[in-house]
Amino acid sequence: MAIANDRQVIHTANAMSLDDEIKVDADIWNRAFYDDGEWVSWSDVEEQLQCQEWRAKYPNAIRHLIPYFQDLLALAESYHLQTGRHLDVY
Repeated sequence: MAIANDRQVIHTANAMSLDDEIKVDADIWNRAFYDDGEWVSWSDVEEQLQCQEWRAKYPNAIRHLIPYFQDLLALAESYHLQTGRHLDVY
């Protein structure tokens, strides 16, 4: 009985370290590169690219309101496709 319990404890310890290792590997894959003492994630890079696209597309817009505007346009388009009528957002 003692041997079986020791094996279970060792197996559990190995499973925990494997789970921790998988989490670390997943975390590393979410990182893009190391810059000026910090890790920059792919989502940070994508956010910066999105902001640059918005500046080019909407040069006079208030940038923090652009996502709301885009959501509103997507809603109006969806409403039109489902009902055939226009949503008065203009």
